[in-house]
Formats: sequence, structure tokens, C-alpha cells
Amino acid sequence: GRTVIVFGVGALGGAMALLLARSGIERLILVDGDRIRPGNAVRHVGDIGHTGRLKTSVLFLKIIYHTPNVYVEEHLATWDPERLRAYVARADVVVDATAEQPFSLLLNDICVAAGRPLVQVETARRAAFGRVRVIRPGRDACLLCYEAHAQSTRYPIVPPGDEGEFFDDGCGVPTVEAPAVDVEATANWATRAVLWLLQDRLGPRNHLLVVNEEVAGVSGDLA
Repeated sequence: GRTVIVFGVGALGGAMALLLARSGIERLILVDGDRIRPGNAVRHVGDIGHTGRLKTSVLFLKIIYHTPNVYVEEHLATWDPERLRAYVARADVVVDATAEQPFSLLLNDICVAAGRPLVQVETARRAAFGRVRVIRPGRDACLLCYEAHAQSTRYPIVPPGDEGEFFDDGCGVPTVEAPAVDVEATANWATRAVLWLLQDRLGPRNHLLVVNEEVAGVSGDLA
């Protein structure tokens, strides 16, 4: 009987959406304007046969084939605050898997104002690391607070490094060379966080760092 909205249904958000559907979520709202491309099909739940199709449409088909009782909505990406507020108001949990910091901060403000819990998930260093942050308004630090205190010596950070980005022919959006196994490992933990949040099982926990691979030069606290 719960509704989850997922902003960004690429390799990470798409895997989460399918896992959420298979875990019993009744209604999913998918928001993304990107399309499947040959360069990203290797990690997406869609495949190269879906090249050129909207990722939300591909996810819609995948989800109803696995779980036909789940209600799925598709929407194109938007920066319009009014539309975003309307989407957020309908959700029990909001998932941000866009990996776009400016949009994430906008969505953070809207969720805090609406009193809706937000789960922000991202990968770094070719998905060697994954980060899941849970923001329950009035209980947890908001995303802006996380960013402001990211340089604290007590705050685990992922040092910047080569993300392995390249550009597909005919597309100006960078693709990251991240192994599917590491992307899906992060998606699994992020989905667990959403489910625990809905079941009120998180307690004080609100920050999860997933270490998929050791990276040279990163402190032992992460590796």
C-alpha cells in the first residue's frame, strides 16, 4: 500500500525500481527523460534492443512483466518546482538516483518543506564506492547539511579521482565505466534502506557507505 517515487532510472535507479516492485511496493512513480544508449545498456535493466527508448518506458515493461499488480507511472524529468512538489506530495518515500548535485539540492529543499523522507543514492570512483543518505525531515541532517560538513575529519568522504567517463557517439551526456556488479550492489543496499524506512526499522541510522572495491590511495576507514 505504499508509493515510492524514483528520480533517475539509469543503471542505479532502474535496478532499485525493479527491486522495489519485486519487494512489494504497490505504486511506483518513475521520473527520467533519458534514453537507453548502447554505451549504458550493459548496466541497465534494459538491453541494447531498447536503444533509443525512454528508460522509464523500458522500466515500465520490465516491472509489469515481473510484478503485474504494481501500478507504474512514467514522467519526464523536470526542474519545475511546482511539478516536483506535486510528485513529492504523492509519495511515502522519495528516491534521488540522478547523480546531479544541483537537482539533488532542489529536491532536498522540496522534500524538507513537504515533510517527505528522501533517500539519496550515488556511486563514485567507477562504483567502487556507493553512498546512501537518508533524510527524514526534522530528524536527520538534510542534504545541504551533509555537503556543508563533508570536509569534517569525522565524516567519511570518498576522495575524488578518475571516474572513467566517456561520451557515446551523438550524445553529450557522460557515461561512466562502472561494473554492473558494483552498481547493483549499491542498488541493493539503497533498496533495503527504502524498505527499512517504510517499515520504521532504520532507527537512528541515516548514512550508509558501500565499499565494493579497494582503491589505491584511499584511507583504511573506507577501504
